[in-house]
Amino acid sequence: MNIHSSRFLRRRRITLISMSILLLSGFSVRADENDLLARITRLVTPPATSTSKLNHISYEVRILTPNDIAGLNCAVPELQLFGHPSGLTSNRTVIAICGRKRVFIRVYVRATADYWLVRHKLTPGQIIQSDDIKPCRGPLDKVPASILFDKRKIIGASPTRVIDEGHPITSGMIHRKWVVYVNHDVWIKAPGKGFLIQSKGKSLDNAALNDNLRVRTRSGKTLWATATGNNTVTINISQ
Repeated sequence: MNIHSSRFLRRRRITLISMSILLLSGFSVRADENDLLARITRLVTPPATSTSKLNHISYEVRILTPNDIAGLNCAVPELQLFGHPSGLTSNRTVIAICGRKRVFIRVYVRATADYWLVRHKLTPGQIIQSDDIKPCRGPLDKVPASILFDKRKIIGASPTRVIDEGHPITSGMIHRKWVVYVNHDVWIKAPGKGFLIQSKGKSLDNAALNDNLRVRTRSGKTLWATATGNNTVTINISQ
C-alpha cells in the first residue's frame, strides 16, 4: 500500500469515527427558532384585505411554549394550523411536523389597528358627525370584538344609548337608519370621467348610508351598488 492510500484510509476512518460520535451523542438537525417564528407569523396572519389596509392592521406573534421547539428534530418542519381564531387577537395552536413526530406549539397573536373613539359624550337620537369622533391607534386585545373600524359605518348613525367621551364605538352602540329599503325603486347612478349615467332600478336589500347592496336594473341585470342617499345608489361602471 502506498503512502497516499494509507493517508486516504486514515482520513476516512477519522470521518466515520467522528460521525459515530455525533450520532451517539444525540446530534440532530434543529429548526432555527427565528425562521420558525417567521413562518408561523405568515401562517397565522390573515391575508390582507381592503379593510385591513385601510385601518393599517399589523400583527405581532409570540411563541408561548418555546420549550416545545426543542423537540423538533428537522430543519424545516411542516406547519399546520389547529382550530379557529376567536378574533383578530387570540391564542392559536400550530402543529409542527417532523416525519412522524408532531409538536403542538401555542402562540399569541396580537393585532394593532386604527379605530375610532367618541370625542365627547353622545346621546340617543343625535346624528353622529365627523367632529363627534376621533381616530386612535392601539392593540385590539383591550377593546370589544365588535368595534367598528370603518368611519363610514359610524357617520350618519344614531347612538342607541349614552356613549361617554373616549369610548371606542361598537356596532351595538349605534343604529344605522335605512336609506334604501328592499324592493323599493331606486335611482342608480354610474359616474364616469366627465359624465354621469342615471337610470331607475329596484333594490334587493335594505341598506344604510355607505352600505353595499344588490340592485336590479330595468334590463334584469343584478349589480352590486353602494347606498349614497335616500333611494339612491352608486355603481362602479366597470361592472
